Amino acid sequence: MLKKRFVIRLLFWIALISVTVLSLIPVDHPDMAPNDKLNHLLAWGALSVLAGLGWRYQNWLFSVLLGYSFLIELLQGMTGYRMFSLADGFANALGIGLAIIGVRLWYKVEARLDKSRGY
Repeated sequence: MLKKRFVIRLLFWIALISVTVLSLIPVDHPDMAPNDKLNHLLAWGALSVLAGLGWRYQNWLFSVLLGYSFLIELLQGMTGYRMFSLADGFANALGIGLAIIGVRLWYKVEARLDKSRGY
């Protein structure tokens, strides 16, 4: 179990660095694609699932991710080639919120399975 949690944590850090870099590098086209908000939701949802599974369920961790997602939006607004978008921030928050629900459900199902197996 410890090895699995280590791998999940490693994947979290790789994903967090990737999302940060991809969010701050210059792009050739503006983010007006119809799936832009979906990309935000999926990226921050995936990060949150990895965080919730890697460190068990921790409320503070999701709060930190939410704050970090808005920090990235602010930093984008400070660049000359990206824009701050409140809608992107809300999409990030929705992804984090859905991940919280999914992680909570996962741990409830896991606890019931463990109980039924006699663990």
